[in-house]
Amino acid sequence: MTYTTNTLVRIVATFNTIGGVLIDPSSFTMKIRLPDNTIADLSASVVHDSIGSYHVDYVPMTKGDFTYEWIGTGNMQISKLGQFAVTQQTF
Repeated sequence: MTYTTNTLVRIVATFNTIGGVLIDPSSFTMKIRLPDNTIADLSASVVHDSIGSYHVDYVPMTKGDFTYEWIGTGNMQISKLGQFAVTQQTF
């Protein structure tokens, strides 16, 4: 998906067992790689919506390609990757 700079991006994740049952990982991290290759840890900003369902809101200030990763540990060993692009806002 493509967004413009200074636009709120909601990044969501669901965690479920192989059988499809939603489950909360014992712990997790959520990191995002910015276009300049720096990595920001957004774990402290994550909102727990319901069992197995999370989101984090992020406002990109620069254009480029962003990659993010949710990593569940403990009872749910999983990694979920995603990406989005940001273009310069024009008016």
